[in-house]
Amino acid sequence: ADTVLYVTKLLKDSGVTKIGIALENMIDRPIGDLIEAHDILEKEGIRVGVCFDTGHAHIKKIYDIDVADAILKLGKRIKMLHVHDNMSNSDRHGAPYTGSIKWEKVMKALADVGYEGAFNFELQPEKVPAAAQDAFERYCVSVGRAMIGMFESHR
Repeated sequence: ADTVLYVTKLLKDSGVTKIGIALENMIDRPIGDLIEAHDILEKEGIRVGVCFDTGHAHIKKIYDIDVADAILKLGKRIKMLHVHDNMSNSDRHGAPYTGSIKWEKVMKALADVGYEGAFNFELQPEKVPAAAQDAFERYCVSVGRAMIGMFESHR
């Protein structure tokens, strides 16, 4: 309810009518609340979608389903991604495969819901030592390509 009021007021006060807004799943709110807010705003004629954050969805304090199941539940509402990994206990924004998210399942779920948006890594490269930056960037590019390949193989 708070999200609906906030977004409605924000858009009304801004006078902007030709843009959309993406609601992000946060670690302190269940997926059901996000779906409810999205669907209410959509019924009110607001161009709305979901920015699905894989790391947030993997934190087990709030989410009782796995990341792939959350994607399937949100379905076509997902318009963009924040892709990062963790061990399900903190929002550490690690590179994929440095945590415990089941990426093959995630890529299949994204393909199953017909995801068509961008594939954005949301990482913390500033935490990587300067001497390892090049290797970290190469790793991220390589992993990103592999993940896109997985996604494409399920389409």
